[in-house]
Amino acid sequence: MGHGITVAMAASGLCGAILPLCAWAAGGPAADWRVADRTHRIVLLDTRPAKGAEAQVFFLDLPKVGEALGGAVDTGSMRLLARRTAAAVPFSLDYRYGDREHSPDEYVRPVSGYYGDKFPMAEGRLRRLGYLSFRPVPGETHYDLYLNVSADKQALRERSDPAVRPWWVDAVTDPEFQVDKDADGKPYLYGWEVKGDRNPIWGIAPRTGDESRRCLKLSATEGGRLVSRPGLLNFSPEVAGRRVILYHQLYAEQGVNGQRFGITLPNAYRESGMAALYYFGEIPAKTWYEMAVEGRVRPGLKSPEYALQNSYSGPCHVGETHVQFPPERLGATRIGIESDVAQTGDAIVLTWQSGTAAYLFPMQLALESREGRQWKAEASRVEDWAEGFTLEAAMAAPDGRAVATLRDTAQPGQVWAKPLRLDSVKPGRHRLRFEVKSRRPTVETVARLESDLRVLNGPFGR
Repeated sequence: MGHGITVAMAASGLCGAILPLCAWAAGGPAADWRVADRTHRIVLLDTRPAKGAEAQVFFLDLPKVGEALGGAVDTGSMRLLARRTAAAVPFSLDYRYGDREHSPDEYVRPVSGYYGDKFPMAEGRLRRLGYLSFRPVPGETHYDLYLNVSADKQALRERSDPAVRPWWVDAVTDPEFQVDKDADGKPYLYGWEVKGDRNPIWGIAPRTGDESRRCLKLSATEGGRLVSRPGLLNFSPEVAGRRVILYHQLYAEQGVNGQRFGITLPNAYRESGMAALYYFGEIPAKTWYEMAVEGRVRPGLKSPEYALQNSYSGPCHVGETHVQFPPERLGATRIGIESDVAQTGDAIVLTWQSGTAAYLFPMQLALESREGRQWKAEASRVEDWAEGFTLEAAMAAPDGRAVATLRDTAQPGQVWAKPLRLDSVKPGRHRLRFEVKSRRPTVETVARLESDLRVLNGPFGR
């Protein structure tokens, strides 16, 4: 008997080696270069029908793009243009929190909401630019992101615009303590609670190491609890069942021997407890640390209201706090071929299954220079393929002729299985290609599987 082949489609993580920049073409200067003082552009492909104000989101690993180009992407120079009309398109560039690259021999704990990471911020391991969000322009499928490369690493910085990005990119409305409505030096949307002290000393202060930015200085010998007040968090009914990532920055002059940060949403993996809660342990003195923890919100949640609850064992400085509800890393997709051996007149069953939740669809984008050099860069795009799929299979004889074909459609979430008939296929070794494509005016390949298939003359065993 033969062997079946079933493949769960690869995850779209941090894209690993987004390059190296291996030039796949080199020609003359680009004829359609629209921003003369920009040296490079990334061509974004978005085939979804424009749906009003719904934002599209790409993940581009900009640190690796800059590194491969010999510097850092100057995000301040970035301009996004629609290809057909050359119209400027507003965008938001935000960090992707929590997801990090793991070493090949590192044990990766399963997500539970209680296993987190902490590293010195200087290592830059728990946030990465970035999520690029924009609202699609009706009639456009291609967008050009123009940019320059700088020798200054500080040129790589976020360009966040809450008016453009989708709600899940950051649910915290004041992550850096900008709102001081009462003009009392305290952030209006946070509260600091210290047991036995009705008037604890705390407030907004210049950030240690970068006085151009703010932090929150919490003074209490025995520590206390930092809580969110109404208005700090954006509530959405879509949080039910989603991934959730908490990100936090902390500094202590004398060090802190621990405590926790969490979010009061129900945990999908446990009968009780928070969706994400991290006991972060000791924080060494005089070093900014970043921490992150991932969990999942329990499906079927009726009320989307929740709060932050952070506690510290001693005086400290709090930097930024962010909450993301990102799409799935995997698309819950499986493509399969029943067997690699069949007999004349038999049938081979092909299978396809997809999820309904949005996920990070891996893709390659063109990266081009003004002088005409071109490369391919790994990226991902948030997708749900709401329009469904076209499934096509073709078996080719050794001379390339198609000897069996199948074409059908499937909807997101559907478990699909159909036979490919081999009624007129002669014995021998053939090549079977099975493709799943989008049902859009601009067609994309969602999944593909190819296999050699040996066709025998007569029943197995003879």
